[in-house]
Amino acid sequence: MKRVLLLLLPVLMLASCERQYLVPSDEVPAWLKEMIREAEAGESTPPMYTTDFGAWIRYKYDGDYFFEWLNPVMSSFPPVYDYDGTLLSLDQDAFIKYQNGKCCKKYVWKGSSFPDDYDEW
Repeated sequence: MKRVLLLLLPVLMLASCERQYLVPSDEVPAWLKEMIREAEAGESTPPMYTTDFGAWIRYKYDGDYFFEWLNPVMSSFPPVYDYDGTLLSLDQDAFIKYQNGKCCKKYVWKGSSFPDDYDEW
């Protein structure tokens, strides 16, 4: 019995580490769950081009949560959504304040081909 537990311990540790970066389902707004469902079903529309290479990321800024669609293949800045799903239209000053003030990065969802080492680029 001890041998089985010793063999399972590394597997459990790796599995628990894998889940730490994902946001629990009850913290994901309904509009984003629907966009993720569409992406996984291949039904996505803009801005989720090449969903296999993309990821949804949650940040905290000014006491609220914001979501970004990040895709390393895209050449533009990631679109930023508030918790209600409204696409923010940030002017240059507001965008710089947001970029400098956001924190607490958490991945909500990653496409199947999203680079595991993206944070190191």
